[in-house]
Amino acid sequence: MFILKHRTRSPLFFPAMLLILLTAWPWGKTSTSPISVVQAALEVNTALYMLPDWVSEGGDQGVEYGASVASAGDINNDGFADVVVGAWKYYVNDERSGSAFVFLGGPSGLSQTLYKQLSPTEPNSYFGFSVCGAGDVNGDDFDDIIIGAPNHREPELESIGSAHLYLGSAAGINETPAWSKIGIGRASQFGSTVCGVGDVNNDGFDDVLIAATTLSNPEINEGGVYLFLGSALGLSNDPAWMMEGNQSYAVFGYALAGLGDLNYDGYADFAVSAPSFQNGTDEEQEGKVWVFYGAADVSTLAPVWSAEGNQYDARFGSALDSAGDVNGDGYLDLIVGARGYDDNLTDNGAAFVFYNNNGELNPTPNWTDSGSQEFSGYGISVAGLGDVNEDGYGDIAVGAHYYTDDQSKEGAVFVYRGSPVGVESSPTWQANGNKADTEFGYAIAAAGFVNNDTKADLIVGAPAYKKDEKIVMGRAYVFLGADASQVFVHRSYLPMLLTGH
Repeated sequence: MFILKHRTRSPLFFPAMLLILLTAWPWGKTSTSPISVVQAALEVNTALYMLPDWVSEGGDQGVEYGASVASAGDINNDGFADVVVGAWKYYVNDERSGSAFVFLGGPSGLSQTLYKQLSPTEPNSYFGFSVCGAGDVNGDDFDDIIIGAPNHREPELESIGSAHLYLGSAAGINETPAWSKIGIGRASQFGSTVCGVGDVNNDGFDDVLIAATTLSNPEINEGGVYLFLGSALGLSNDPAWMMEGNQSYAVFGYALAGLGDLNYDGYADFAVSAPSFQNGTDEEQEGKVWVFYGAADVSTLAPVWSAEGNQYDARFGSALDSAGDVNGDGYLDLIVGARGYDDNLTDNGAAFVFYNNNGELNPTPNWTDSGSQEFSGYGISVAGLGDVNEDGYGDIAVGAHYYTDDQSKEGAVFVYRGSPVGVESSPTWQANGNKADTEFGYAIAAAGFVNNDTKADLIVGAPAYKKDEKIVMGRAYVFLGADASQVFVHRSYLPMLLTGH
């Protein structure tokens, strides 16, 4: 597990000076900081702080750094997972064109030094609005990255959108995309969501989904999703499959997720959501999620499973991910967020896990939890983390970007452990934004194994983080997994100043 909460809520005695240091000191390793920090572990008799191992800031006003975060896989095949952080309003040549930032993993975790900034050539394209690891689309044993730019424009075609693929190699990522695709249809916002989904047709090459969430053909803003197949030459120029929402304002493709091989047929499966889907006059924007099984002939793909929010304005499908194998039965499960769900409170949000029963997802959720506050945004983001504590069960995380603790709308992320009977009823670990209006948890994702220690890690985005209480630049954080044995060893990490440079 992660090492419990990063702020004490215990009435037990704790030395005041240590408490002041822990609450006041900047978290973890910050890529823009001129100060080197290490963490000295002190064993105490209460559940206390958990500091991120790595922190990175946006560096300029209003860039939305951390609005999208993802594992990049292992782009240079050195055995350490890498990450990508999007900032869709980042300044490039004095225009808010957007950028994506790649950081490399290593024996000590993520490097504090930026490895690569990827930027578009077209201004104001919102490049980095969506980011994702693409898997290995060309079979060269190096993982690749896919970036969406949904505001890309062509003559007389505003917000048509585009997506760009960057190939990994022993030398790393080239700053020039190996593949780019422009959307079809004015204001369709192609690239608003991108997702590596594994090898859907089992040909040895990983594949990619790209959504155009405001596609109108002819239903207004119905949304559409396109599947591009990998090959030895990279991604196909034309989609091998596409599907539309077929309902006005459904926003089909808002969230996408690769689910692994749910039914062990050798083909990777995936899920698509439409959080504004409506079924009936009294369930407007209830939301819906569809699951598709992979096949050799992807042109025939059709939904094999679906679920709906069944509540007005639930926004079921606000976020999606594979939950991993949360109960150790050998089958992968599904997690869905519904940020507008009402559970005895207004818009407190909820998350649902559907267990996989011998290759088929159950029709109703086996686990549900909801936010403890109205309008907290709980379920705005969800993630299957893998096994963060090496106990043999997949663990999950849920973000609530407007959660309030001692700071208004600071945001929070909650981690729940898997177990022999499935996801535990209460979160084992929680981290908060520690500043008002930070939106910590707006984006979360499994980070992979950034230090290759076999304990899965977590990356969190806080796009509204303020520096000096006035410059809204955004932040990204990585938290490292910990051994199961540390469940009973509650530790607090005291940062110690080493050098200025």
